[in-house]
Order: sequence, then C-alpha cells, then structure tokens
Amino acid sequence: MKILQKIQGLVVINDVPEEDVELTVDPPVEEQQKPAKKPHPPRHKTCCDKYATVFIVLILCLVIGLIIPTILMGTVFAPEDRVLDQRGYCYINASFKFSCGDSETSETCNSRGCCFENSIDSQPSCYHSEPSEYGYMVTENSIAKGKSSPLKLASSSSSLGNSESLELSLTSLQTTTPFGGDAWISKLSVERSGDDLLRLTLSSPGHEEGTLLKEDEIFSSSPSKNPKLEVVVSNINEAFNVTVYRTNTTEILFQTLYGPMIMGDGYMEITTTVPTSSIFGLGSRYSAEVNPLFDEYEQWTLNSKDTSFSERSLPGTHPFYIGMDSSGEAYGVLVHTSAPLQIGTVPAPGLTFRTVIGSFKIYIMAGPTPKDVSRQYTSIIRKPYLPPYWALGFHLCRTVPKGQQEQVFNQVTRNMTSTGLPYESDCLDARLAYPDAFSVLPEWSDQSIQELHNSTRKFLATSYPFIVSSSNVMNNSQLTNYLLKFNDTSSYYGNVSNAVVQYPDYMDENSFLKWMDASEVVTATFNASDGLLLLQNAPLNEAEIKYGVTGVPLLCSPEYPGRCCNSSGLDFPVDPDVDEPSDGSICWSVIHPALDDSVHLAHHNAYGMYHTKRVLDKLESIRAGTRQVLLSSSTHPGSGQFGGHYSEGFSALLEDQKRALLQTLEMGLAGVPMTGTPPCGSRDGFDITENEKVWLDLCFRSYLNSLFSPFLLSHYELNQRSTNPTDVATGFAAQLKHYMMLRYMMLPTIYTLFVEARDTGAPVLRHLFYEFPEDRRSWDIGKQFMLGSSILVVPNFVNESNSGSTTLVPAYFPPGRWHELLRGRVVADSENGTSTELHTTITDINLFARGGAIVFMQGNMSVEIRNAEDMRQYPFHLYVFVLNDTDSNGSLYYDDGTTSPDDESYTATRVEVAFRPAERSLEVTAAAVDGVAGPYLGAENHSSIIEDVTLFGLGNFDQVEVCGEEVPVTKPTDNDVSALVNINWIEKEKVTITWQ
Repeated sequence: MKILQKIQGLVVINDVPEEDVELTVDPPVEEQQKPAKKPHPPRHKTCCDKYATVFIVLILCLVIGLIIPTILMGTVFAPEDRVLDQRGYCYINASFKFSCGDSETSETCNSRGCCFENSIDSQPSCYHSEPSEYGYMVTENSIAKGKSSPLKLASSSSSLGNSESLELSLTSLQTTTPFGGDAWISKLSVERSGDDLLRLTLSSPGHEEGTLLKEDEIFSSSPSKNPKLEVVVSNINEAFNVTVYRTNTTEILFQTLYGPMIMGDGYMEITTTVPTSSIFGLGSRYSAEVNPLFDEYEQWTLNSKDTSFSERSLPGTHPFYIGMDSSGEAYGVLVHTSAPLQIGTVPAPGLTFRTVIGSFKIYIMAGPTPKDVSRQYTSIIRKPYLPPYWALGFHLCRTVPKGQQEQVFNQVTRNMTSTGLPYESDCLDARLAYPDAFSVLPEWSDQSIQELHNSTRKFLATSYPFIVSSSNVMNNSQLTNYLLKFNDTSSYYGNVSNAVVQYPDYMDENSFLKWMDASEVVTATFNASDGLLLLQNAPLNEAEIKYGVTGVPLLCSPEYPGRCCNSSGLDFPVDPDVDEPSDGSICWSVIHPALDDSVHLAHHNAYGMYHTKRVLDKLESIRAGTRQVLLSSSTHPGSGQFGGHYSEGFSALLEDQKRALLQTLEMGLAGVPMTGTPPCGSRDGFDITENEKVWLDLCFRSYLNSLFSPFLLSHYELNQRSTNPTDVATGFAAQLKHYMMLRYMMLPTIYTLFVEARDTGAPVLRHLFYEFPEDRRSWDIGKQFMLGSSILVVPNFVNESNSGSTTLVPAYFPPGRWHELLRGRVVADSENGTSTELHTTITDINLFARGGAIVFMQGNMSVEIRNAEDMRQYPFHLYVFVLNDTDSNGSLYYDDGTTSPDDESYTATRVEVAFRPAERSLEVTAAAVDGVAGPYLGAENHSSIIEDVTLFGLGNFDQVEVCGEEVPVTKPTDNDVSALVNINWIEKEKVTITWQ
C-alpha cells in the first residue's frame, strides 16, 4: 500500500513497490474530487503516532525554511520596485545582492534585467532582483532510478528519497543571458552514491565541455537505505530551485533559491546560500584570510596563470571547500569544472559560481566531521600519493644567469658541506635547459650530478611543458598529432623567453610517452634525475598577443606567434585581472585533438594536472617499483594522486608568509598534502639594499615559519636575492642548522602523517577547525596550524619593525591540555580553549603537543648528518604527554622509504604505542601492515630501536621496568620521568614498560 504524506507540496514516500516508478504530476487540489467525510471511531495513540508526529514536525521545519524567507522578503517589496515590470523586485536586503556584473550606469544594468543602485561600500551597484529574472522551470521529468524508494513528483516539489538518481529537463525563463548570449535549455541530473555523497550535474545538451574526463570518472551512483542527505527540487511559481539538507537535522547545506541560475552561450552561473561563513578552501585565493570575506562581497577567479605573469597569479585551481554548519557539523562541496571559474560572495552568507563554458558538476559530501569529508572527497578525486622518505627533507634550487650556473652551484655545495646543514637534493639551476627542456644538458652538469650522487644526495631536475619549435626533438619526431592545434589544419605557436614553442596535448595519454621515446636525450636526462619540478605548466605563454576579430582568419605561424589568437568575444569578464582569459597562457580557442577538437578554454585549469600525470607515467616506466618525487606549479582536483604542488611568487614579507601558509593549508584540504612555498620567498618583494636588516630578520623568520611545510625547497627566481641559507648572510646557515635538525628529528612523525593522508585523505598540515570542529573559536583561526592531530604550531607573523626584540604573538589553544613540545611544560589546560600571548623572539619557534599524545622523534640536534637517510641510523625517542587518567597514544609507520606500496615486494611495519595511566604501563606493539608482503625488517642504517621514553606530567615515580627488568631513570622535573629502555621492535614485537 502506498502511503503519501503531502505537506505543502512536499512528498514523502513511506512505502513503494520494488520497481522503477515513472514520475507523475498531481492535479491541483481544487481539481480533485473531494471524498465525503466519514466519522472515525476513536482510537488509542500508539508509539507510531509519536514518531509520525516528530517526522511531520521535521518536514514542516524544512518547508518553513524554504518558504518563509521568501515570504518575508516579498513583504517589503513594492510594485514599483519590479525590474522592467517582470517578476523580480529590487528593494532587497543587501545581504542577498548577488552581482550582475560590473556596470557604471543604470541603463546598462537594467538592460541585463538587473537592478542598479549606486554602490555603498563594497556592495555591487548592479545586482540581481529577488527573485532573479534568470532561472528555470521544469518541463519534463524522467524515471527515477533505484528500487529502494523511487521519487514521486507532487504539484510543486519533489524529493529524491532513497532513490539512486533523477533527471529533470529545464527551460530558461529568459531567451538570453545578462550578457546577450542565447540562454540554453538545460538538464539537471541528481545522483546519489551511497549514504553520504550526492552529485548534481547542471548541463546543456551539446555544450558539456570542461567536465571530468572519462579516465577520471570514478563516481558510481547507487541508492541508499539510510541517506544522510536529501535533495528537494521545487518548481513553485516558475521559480525552480534545488535544496540539499541533512536528514537528521534538516540543516540546509546547498540551496539555489535566492540567486540566479543561468546556462547560456558565454555565461553560466549558479548560486547557493551556505549555513555559516565558516568555509575553508576554494583556493587558491590571493588572500591571507582563513575564510572568504562575505561581508565585503569578495570575489576571485580560479584561472591558472604562471606566477611570472603577474604578482596575483595563482596556478592552483581547486573549487572545493569544507564548510561548518550551524550545528557544528562539517560538509564538503566540489564545484567541478576545468574552465576558468569566478567565485563571488554575499553576506547572507552565499556563494556564486560563474564561468563561460562547460557545465557544473557539484559534489556534496555529508561529513559530518572534517575527516569524514576528506575521506568522501578523496573517494571522488582519488587519494594522494605517498612520497619517498627523502622528499620530506630540505632541498635547494636557484635561477641565475646561464654563465654563472656552474660557479654558483659549486659555491653553494662547498658552503653547505662546511656548515653541516643537512639537505637532500639540488636542482643545479632551475633553467639548466630552458626554454628547451628537451635539449642536451650543459656539459658541466654531468659531473655535478655525479658529485651529488656521490655525496648520497639527489638531483631534483626541472622541466617545462612546452617544446621549442625548432628543437631537435621537434624536428626528429614529427609527432604533430600530439600537439595542440590552432585549427583543423594549422599548428599553434607560443613564445617563451624569446623562443617559439609548441604545446603537447597532455590530455592524450600517449602524448608525452611519444615525445620521450622520440628523444634519447630527454630519456637520459630523466634517467639522471631523482625527481622533477614541473614549472610554468599553467602553462606560460609570453607572446604579445594581437587579438584578432572573431571570425576573421589569422596568420598563425612560427614567425608571428602573437597572431595565433582571436578575441574571445566574451562580454562577461570571467577573470577581471586580465583583458582576455587567455592573457599569459594558451589561446582559449586552441583545440585538443585528444578531446575531439574541444577548445582549450574548457580544460584550461586541468592542463598542468595532465602534464604531471604524463610525466609520472614516463618516470614509472623508467624506474618501475619505486616512488617518484614530482611537484607541479599548476594543480587541479585529482593532482594529489600524481604528485605535489610547488608555488613561487612569494616574498619574505609577512603578508606573503601568511598567504603561503594559507595556500599550504588549502592544498591539504584539496587532496594535495605534498605542498610547499619557498622559505624567504622566491622574490625580493621590496628594496633589500635599503632595508638589509629588515630583510634578514624576515628571511630567518620565514625559514622558521616554514620549517614544517610538507615540501621544503629554497629557491629564488632570476635576478632576485639569493635565499639559499649559506648565501643570505654570515652565520645565517649556522644559526638555521639547529632548527633544521629539529625538522629532521621529526621526519618519522611527518612521514607517518603522509601515510595517513594516503589512506584517508587527511591533510598533513591542518587548520585548527579540522581537529577541533566542536570548538567554534577554532573556526576563525588561520595563522596557526596543526601538524597532524597532536602538534600545534604558532608562527610569528607580528611586529616586523621591532626586529630582534621580544614580540607578543597572539595564540589560541583549543580545549584540552597543551605542553611545550620539547620541554613538556604545561602552557594551557582548559575545557573551553585559551587565548593568550606568547613572548617570542626572532629565534623562537612555538611548538606545542596535545595532552594524550605520544610523539616519535629520531636522532638529536648534535649529530652530524648529510641528509634524511643518515638520520635514520639513529635510535628513536618517545615523548609521552600524560593526560590525567586518559590513555595516551601514538604510532609510527616504518618502511624503506622508497619502494612503491603497489610493488609486490613491498614490506612495512606499524609501531603502535599506548600509555595507560591506570596501569602505569606503556605498551609498544609492532606488526606488519595489512595487505603488504610482510613486516619491514629494517636495513643496516635504518634503526628500529627506541632508546628512551620521556613522560611529561606523570608524577613522582622513581623505578621503571622493561619486561620486569629495572632500567636507568632520570627526572628532568618533579613531574617528568625519562627512562633509558633500548627496545628493538624487530626483536620483540610487543614490549611492556611499567612505572613503579
């Protein structure tokens, strides 16, 4: 029997047959025959009545949330406020003023069907009415797939229920977009994947470029028995909108009710309100603020540009965010498109997403914790890769004039050796082969690479995406089918560093392999390298474009690369920072042969990601069974599975240091944990000669603030001041060595966090909200970060003018007990969080451990090492931070650090440590990791010994026993105990230490 409870047009299905059901539309109530009323005998209430009442109340709350705000907004409208006598009103709350594009006059604005009012503060002067003139109405409904509970459509609204999917055909309310292009008929597809993941696809048939390529499509639709998210699509008064809410709280996470919805020629837009302004991600933003500035109507564009193009260029494009709702639960949203995407905000709070080509694929993740969102998000874009152990050390690179490259490299090598500052690799020079990355390396480089390898260090080569048109590899290969084309018959040309270049179509899985196979030189270079930095793969094009008129033939040739692009003709400036979306990069209309001649603009933001993928394919074919080090300057959703993100364009100025930290945190949320920006910046940022002392202090502080960056590479750009430690100033490298040794001591902890990232998608560096979602004060903290779940870092971003003196650095300690990491002193212990100020000098680094944590360290600051491999020969130390009667826990991942986890010979061990205060015992357990060939039994220079254990906050205990045998004890303070235990987990897989 079908039981339909109709509440304000919303349909809830309690029982349906197990088969697909075709959608139907009920006639209006007044047209239905009303049955005669019959008296009902009284009955007693049952438990079912109570649950039914609760369910009805929940649905009513949802309906009220959908309808009442519209009614309230409508009560303040007057007829004369309508736009062009149509359905929208202009007198609306400023919090809901979604921009309708920049306009200086009311005539221009009104011609778009929008409202005009002289700008107040940062409010848009031209904005959409409420409701907007631009929307859709449902014209056709398809069959809902999924046999658990197929959807039924009522007169005004419908819900997805337990169904697998739903498709709706939509007709635009307008014939054109606000910018004059044709408005298209569209289609909304709603799909469910299990209980906690939804996908909404808004597209126009025949205009669906820029979506995920088939090889990356891993979303699998399936019905749900216990959905955590519900979707309601309504068609009230020709105002079609989509609402996604939580089934347990009815909290609305995504709703298109208040803004425009537009799909048309040259312009697409979708808007949503968000539960709170606490959203994290949507990077990269040129900002140091942890959340977008909703009250200031902040807007930015994700349009991949190389950092050499302008100081505001940011080649990482990740339209994903984690939000916190009003009940303190987390959710995630990915607005997936590979075309340039403009993002805007309104104080409501709300977001608007605008692009000029393609379609929107919107993934909504239920959470409810940030870690749940990371797991759900990386199930879509795939989990990040596990880098080799040595990649987590310190690296050197530079860009100097060609005639100085060998001399500078040799000088840095000598100075680093004499200082004893450990490092892993050197690039020799970032432009060793530039712009022809496929040419023979200079003669001096062979010997230098050999010297690096002899000193147990690596050659971290640099490579670029373009190919010089007149190069040997180009002339010899004749593989023009794998190049981007100007049109069906002509090649496309760009210019980099005054050389004419062409661009491979990396969307073709064979492109890079074909080029590599055609060049023994390149294969030899890649064989010599131990890792690669992929630079300028936004990609860069320095040709001075003289844009032609669309439709007028151009003479694109190697002699005139500036004539290889017509104007886009777009009336909407998707990227306001440039005149044309193609400025500084590949022409928007270039075609990809691998994608059925689809235009480049639709895939622009993904170009760098596919460049990374093709290079990785080649490296894995050269060095099968080993892990690669691959960093790209341009990344996109999914890049983390291939490598990391490296970004230039920063200086040592504090504002740039804050931006660098925010970018690293956002990349971690976006599934790219292997991220770094150069300490001390890659650019001067100001006149250093006039402010030498200020720059030196900022540079040193930048090294300390970047010390736990997942990827730590010192690199400076051409004609900029050297930031390699031995070049900065006399004594600089020697002073830095103490702190760099601390990083190397903590590499086991950092490496274990990368394993967690590979397994769960969790970032290595984390916002405070990520670990403390229940603490609302943590939501606003953006200038501190967590290293994993246990270590809190408070960088010094204040008082740059008072160099050398003590600075009061604001700090917030989330709820719980916090210790100084190295000394164990308790600095905060609160149930509600503690705000304080830390007395900090320029040489201080603020590191704290969470009560209940156990931290692994290896070696000590006094040992002499060359690199991470040397440090691995020294024993481990355990720091246990006792938390009253609560157990303390920690873990270590132990393998050879180089073999691919996918190799059948791969072995690994996980060491788990637990301290139980009630039993006054610490248990160390080692076991093989599930799914590998066996436990890692170590190597001659890979220690498996825990030398000592220090317990902070244990109390007054004098006797410690390991497996019943007493061991030496020291007491740093009355409350702390350190015991020399010398446990080898390879010899004993389980060891118990007791305190008497």
